[in-house]
Amino acid sequence: MITSNDICFIQETYLSPSQEEALPLPSGYTIIMNSRPVKARGRLTARGVAVVIKDSIPFTLCRDFSRPDLIVVDFHSFFLIGAYILPQNSNWQKWSTVDPALKFAVAVVLCPSNPR
Repeated sequence: MITSNDICFIQETYLSPSQEEALPLPSGYTIIMNSRPVKARGRLTARGVAVVIKDSIPFTLCRDFSRPDLIVVDFHSFFLIGAYILPQNSNWQKWSTVDPALKFAVAVVLCPSNPR
């Protein structure tokens, strides 16, 4: 699936930060991941996002906007905003001080004004 695309967005990776480097990729591709930290007692959370990009495509990760449920990539002619937006009745307050949908909206508004 990955090799038939130049850019692939993956949500709900179920990976912890320590597993990011162990993910096998086809030759010629780079992965950018934002994983959620492991919960108490070693439980993984469902969230986490990743973008797999063909090495021939120039890009810059926008770290200021990216979070465990949101990844923003500048491809120099467009921005890709990959997000895992929780269901409306989700209890996001348990793990975040800002509504994830609001984080997404801020990224959408601010990316075009981000100096390159």
